[in-house]
Amino acid sequence: LRLHQNIPYERIQAQQGDDDVCIPTKSQFKGQCRGISGLIYSNLKIMKEYNTTGITLVLEDDYIIQDLYLLERILQFMFLEEYWDTIRINCWGIKDAIRDGRVTVVKSYGNIQLIHVMPKHVTTSKRFFGGTHATLWNHDAVPKLQALWNARPYDELDVRLWNVSSPSMKNYCLQIGDDDFAYSKTTFNSTIPKEV
Repeated sequence: LRLHQNIPYERIQAQQGDDDVCIPTKSQFKGQCRGISGLIYSNLKIMKEYNTTGITLVLEDDYIIQDLYLLERILQFMFLEEYWDTIRINCWGIKDAIRDGRVTVVKSYGNIQLIHVMPKHVTTSKRFFGGTHATLWNHDAVPKLQALWNARPYDELDVRLWNVSSPSMKNYCLQIGDDDFAYSKTTFNSTIPKEV
């Protein structure tokens, strides 16, 4: 985040994951479950130990949003009175998902699209996950997300959002087609110590 924007933020130390707590297909390759569970532990730690009043934006280590004021203006314009649980910024693979009918474009304005991610029980189309590199939580959704993401055995966060069985969960992708708005870093330093 750009520090001069005066938006409060905190870098959260990544949590060490475990190798044997995920669904079988995610536990068979060394390190895969450790990464998945570490990300889950980190998100649950934020929910439990930090102030998540209002709206919380969680960015993974390698994702940068250049202009949070622009994001705030877009959110106000696109949502107005509409309730939401999560909004993920610039979901991966969205063009194919729109073409295949796995997601629904709710609103569109210029190069900005608000997309409803339909859960598994609603759509008969192929699955869609989209990543959790930049995720907004509505404060009212935090208990639902805690229950969803903390269910054992673990699976990836975006997979759980798609697999959610409750029709009351409203999950969206907000696609902002501006290359200067956000990007993934090609290099970053994890706070997880490397194995020797």
